[in-house]
Amino acid sequence: MTRSQRIAAWVLATLFGLISLGLGIYLAKIGLEKANQLSGILGLFIALAGLAIAIWSALNARTAIQSPRQGRSGGVHQSQRSGDNSKNIQAGGDINFGDSNRF
Repeated sequence: MTRSQRIAAWVLATLFGLISLGLGIYLAKIGLEKANQLSGILGLFIALAGLAIAIWSALNARTAIQSPRQGRSGGVHQSQRSGDNSKNIQAGGDINFGDSNRF
């Protein structure tokens, strides 16, 4: 974690703590019944935001793991050949099996 990321994490944690403290004080002042109603509404919006983030994350993960179609540039080339002196050579994203001898 870089220094700027660490600072951002501390700022966000402090901000979240202050918001939670302020909300707790406000809910204590307005009374139990109104606090209960407001908490239900806030919970609904937080749940909807969480659902939206989960869907967005799932869609991003799905597109990230899909392999590129053959023939497109930037794809991974894989081939396998076998013979008397077979080797397994892997470099970068490409995989080659064998020493170019064919059956």
